[in-house]
Amino acid sequence: MPYRKNATVKNFPNQHNDLVFVDAHYAVMTNPGFKVLFTPTDKLCYDHFFYLDTPAEMNLQWLDNNMDISPGDLNAWKEYERQALSTACESLGKELIFLDEDTANCVQFMASWVTQYSRKYDYKNIAYTLVEEFIKQHDQDHYTNVLLMDCDNTFATHDATHDFCDFLNSPRSKLRDIFGGYRYSSYQFFKVAKLYRQFNPDDITAAIDFAASKINLSPHVCRLIKHQKNTHVIALTAGLLEVWATKIRTLPDVDAIFGNSLKPGQPYLVTPAFKKYVAQAFKAKGFTITAIGDSIIDIPMLEASHQAYIVAHSKINPTTQQYFENNPQTKIMQIFAHQWVYPVQQYAMEG
Repeated sequence: MPYRKNATVKNFPNQHNDLVFVDAHYAVMTNPGFKVLFTPTDKLCYDHFFYLDTPAEMNLQWLDNNMDISPGDLNAWKEYERQALSTACESLGKELIFLDEDTANCVQFMASWVTQYSRKYDYKNIAYTLVEEFIKQHDQDHYTNVLLMDCDNTFATHDATHDFCDFLNSPRSKLRDIFGGYRYSSYQFFKVAKLYRQFNPDDITAAIDFAASKINLSPHVCRLIKHQKNTHVIALTAGLLEVWATKIRTLPDVDAIFGNSLKPGQPYLVTPAFKKYVAQAFKAKGFTITAIGDSIIDIPMLEASHQAYIVAHSKINPTTQQYFENNPQTKIMQIFAHQWVYPVQQYAMEG
């Protein structure tokens, strides 16, 4: 579902609109395959793109009962659209937003998107501003390198968010439902922030302290950081900023952290797109970028860096595995691999 700002409605050429939403499909099902309806003009026409990614079973309820379409057919169609639209948006430097069947939250998110875009969701400009501010604060260091470090399951050997949720008796399944199908667009992080806001502030504070106390840093990654020379070390987490900030304050080797804040009015969301633009912003300033991550959330940042490494402390991430299988020419290498090995070049790094 594309969204067009300041568009002129086709049937009313003299009417100028602040917002125009256009319902459309990228492709339709044919036998065999798919017929693409999305044109090169469509690609350039819209400012933002939303994809309503509802379960196949729900889609079937809306279709003609006489149509011989299975859930598998619908899922194949949706996967085709998702991949193609993601590629199109990537080429435009735009984020494809995946919505779901939760109408109330979709409406709230889209209202937030159109009213707060430049302040909260324009990740490229936000990232470049944050990097500019960081460089001004550290201009006396004269460093030439930057190490971008994911936190959960990378810097740490586990996900601190799970400990945070466990303390609040919030089932981890709620997070799995929100990110179902490995959808990690701004809408999903918007829903997570809303989920956390339902808890009492005192309980949130206690959960932050509990989760921070449970963080088990990877000794391999810690040694890698200590060996860096002339390097700014930046922690980036799509998890909880306050949990990790509590831990980072005890680590002299980390210069800054960006993450998803639990505070009301959080200024921005750390998404895959945000991480990528932080890497690009430092590159634009002439730094050599090394990035380390563990999941599909980190892939855009890794691919945007000069040197990129993936870790697997305790398991293989199936979506990351699929990414490497589909992109055998990736420059991403794996470090510290023992039991859990991805189909990429292995890098023997000290530590």
